[in-house]
Amino acid sequence: MAVLLAAALPASAQEGAHPRFALNQVGGGLGIWIEQIVLFNEVQLSIRHPSFWIVESHTVETRLDGGAVAHQWIDSRACPALVIALRARPRITNPAATLPDDFVLNVPPSDTPKTTLAEPASPLTADGWRTPVLRSDYDGEVAAWWWLTRKSLEPCWRTQLTAMGEQRHKPQLATANSRAKWTF
Repeated sequence: MAVLLAAALPASAQEGAHPRFALNQVGGGLGIWIEQIVLFNEVQLSIRHPSFWIVESHTVETRLDGGAVAHQWIDSRACPALVIALRARPRITNPAATLPDDFVLNVPPSDTPKTTLAEPASPLTADGWRTPVLRSDYDGEVAAWWWLTRKSLEPCWRTQLTAMGEQRHKPQLATANSRAKWTF
């Protein structure tokens, strides 16, 4: 009966963590290169509890003087700024009509990373399929939203994810193979 009930509920009401959207940022210049994957997971511990968000980020930043790798987490229960940022995120309403904001720009700017938002999030499958609902830009609405969001979330990032009741959220970006599934 519980299995039937869970299947009948919308994904946001089913127990566990469900990736809702993903963000990639790749590129740069002038001595800085960034490769970042961010997964926004909606979590439902049980039908009786309200859902919340767990954000997982893997960032590789390369600079002329070195670089850094970070695998970090945010739990929306401890970060009100995340809820505000989620409300402000750009929407993708019609994937067939969605083009990058800078569609006419054939050569990316040398010092600006490309920011891509995908919703609903879907990892790369064995047959090479990826989610078709993407929105990318270098200096448009998606990039501006992520720049402001990153700034507002800086104090919220943690290197360890806090326990979520009785279950633990499994990292989805811990290995090179798992990150490749979320690169678009």
